[in-house]
Amino acid sequence: MANAGLMGDGNSMGNANLVIPGLTLQGQIESPHIIAGDQPGGEAPLVPSGAYSGVVSINIRYADGGSFICTGSAISKRHIVTAAHCIDETGTGVALDISDPDADVRAVFTEDSAIVPGGLITATQVDIHPDYIGFGVCGPGDVPGLGTQCLNDDIAVITLGEDIPDSAEFYDFYRGNMELDGSTMFEMVGHGTGGNGIEGGNVGPSFFNKRFGFNMPEIFACDDATSGAAGGYASTAACDANWGNQAEVWRADFDGIDANGDLQDTWCDAFGICGPILSADITDPIFEANIGGGDSGGPSFIRGMMNELLLIGNNTFGSGSGAYGSTFGGNLYAPYLAWIDSFTNPIRASAPATMGFIALTLGALVFGRKRRVS
Repeated sequence: MANAGLMGDGNSMGNANLVIPGLTLQGQIESPHIIAGDQPGGEAPLVPSGAYSGVVSINIRYADGGSFICTGSAISKRHIVTAAHCIDETGTGVALDISDPDADVRAVFTEDSAIVPGGLITATQVDIHPDYIGFGVCGPGDVPGLGTQCLNDDIAVITLGEDIPDSAEFYDFYRGNMELDGSTMFEMVGHGTGGNGIEGGNVGPSFFNKRFGFNMPEIFACDDATSGAAGGYASTAACDANWGNQAEVWRADFDGIDANGDLQDTWCDAFGICGPILSADITDPIFEANIGGGDSGGPSFIRGMMNELLLIGNNTFGSGSGAYGSTFGGNLYAPYLAWIDSFTNPIRASAPATMGFIALTLGALVFGRKRRVS
């Protein structure tokens, strides 16, 4: 999640504070979120009217006055799925105590940069996946978030006190048996920090605006409890073949031509995993994109047979400045569906089963954290 705040769209608010019932919003000059394109000052496009209506911004408020932003996805009339670290109060996998009158979690449903009627809903329950013990933490004694590989299990479910607005959709998960590799297109949506491939992430998040972009994950990590923390594969099939479990983590890189005219393609240069490079023109139907702080917990979708949006994973971490060459990723939902479904309770089909091993060492994880608002 990101530690920059409940930001309004300065195109309408300037730098003033805007008060909406239950929210105090700090304005800013502009709010691009998904990082994309190669034009300095450019930004990924705003979500079209009526699109991604079940993707929400999440306001997490702590008793000490801290306020943070994340992104989530509606999965029923009363449930939002997001990242565990968004509601991890202590950094050790302990959910925020929302029974404290000074702490709460709220989902914000928006369209066209405004909250929809009935679109500000307070949570009555927050649950972190039981295997999650802190962001980037492999075991007791680990320092959270810096250079570790244990980015698994970063899943949380938020239960809302009211039904989501009638104008908002909710999503199902991909439940087939497709093996993922560098040819699988992820469609990412979020409310987090923005920028472009040349300048990196340089603009704060917004509770109102959401943007979208695309990438193709090239590296997948298995269950760290059985296969160890370090490493990755070029296909999810390897986790099942080598360890008997499903892939839990996806990683992508942000490919493009930097300010010096050099191609930045991190996984290709480091490991010879050279996936397709998408367009840098954000007016094209499909364009290369990255995520930023505040996009944590937001969705990566794939398209179903009827072109419907299906949740394939979340977006939770990144390394680098956000410019070309940066790497990022999140958790795949398939291994966690039984736990998630226990909240929404429909009868669910089994999740998908998941070829060379590559040792990975990432630098400091610079986002994938809540963005502070105040």
